[in-house]
Amino acid sequence: MSLDWISALDMCAANGILNYDAPADILGQDPRYVGHPDFNRLPMVPTLLPEGTKLPDAPKTDEFMPQNNNLIENPKWKKWLFGIGATVAIGGSILATLISKGKIKIPTCVKNFGTTVWNAIKAPFKWIGSLFKKAPTPPTP
Repeated sequence: MSLDWISALDMCAANGILNYDAPADILGQDPRYVGHPDFNRLPMVPTLLPEGTKLPDAPKTDEFMPQNNNLIENPKWKKWLFGIGATVAIGGSILATLISKGKIKIPTCVKNFGTTVWNAIKAPFKWIGSLFKKAPTPPTP
């Protein structure tokens, strides 16, 4: 056996922490000494607080986990808004798929609606860009 744990237990017994020779008890030998003479009993529970100190009661509710089972608290208007948005997105994708496959016929004015809107958005930017263009320099003779 290793002597490391025996010497550690001997030091505990010599300093009054243990009230018997632990290695002798474990190995079945006669005890060499019996701890500190002022110890009449070995304290089983170490006390770090002064005598008479009363600890506060344990909390009745968990402060870190909410009591209800909902992980995320969302108000109803957010749920309704998400539902409407999801319905519009799904319906729009179904409609776009049917239009692209030719199942639904649409008039030409509706087909060109996106192009017309895009040209209307681009027009002011083209005008602003034309203001910053350099004037052509005349050729030197």
